[in-house]
Amino acid sequence: MKPLHTPTHRLALAGALVLALAACQPSAAPTAAVQATSAPALATARPCVLLDREAAKAVLAQSVEPMNDDAENCMWRSADSPMAFTTLMMTLVNNDNEAMAAQVYEGVAGIGSKLGKMVNQPLGQATRKTVRVIDGLGDEAVFLASNMGEMVQSSQVVVRKGRRVAAFVLTGMGESDGAAARLEAAARRAVERM
Repeated sequence: MKPLHTPTHRLALAGALVLALAACQPSAAPTAAVQATSAPALATARPCVLLDREAAKAVLAQSVEPMNDDAENCMWRSADSPMAFTTLMMTLVNNDNEAMAAQVYEGVAGIGSKLGKMVNQPLGQATRKTVRVIDGLGDEAVFLASNMGEMVQSSQVVVRKGRRVAAFVLTGMGESDGAAARLEAAARRAVERM
């Protein structure tokens, strides 16, 4: 197997992993029309209002640039070191009811815990995985972390609060001291305002 240690390979792998993570997020959130007929409307804040530039900068511990800002997704990327590409994404899903939110939460947390294995198995790499329940955050929350190949790490905080599910995903080259704690702190601040 050809080593993935060149800058070009690193950037390509990081880009592929960001796309894979984005694909793993719930894609079929109920439309506004469906929500209006089936449940009282939730006051909505855009994810990039909840996870703003300063919060993203604190999590990544460097300058950030926006990659996406829409009604359900917010994505920031590291700006200081293009070869140590890191992204921070928040996906926010408003569900019809709490039962649906619980199902979405279980699905997102389940996919997150399996993503490392899905990437590592074809590469012949061992998967290192951490799963930890987070107390006192929303109605239920979990922290997930795993490697994707030799150099890419992914950490996720998935939270359900009422009818909303939020996923905070940090993906980057190598490990950063304190990144998991910074991600959880940003998730706590965002969820308080949901």
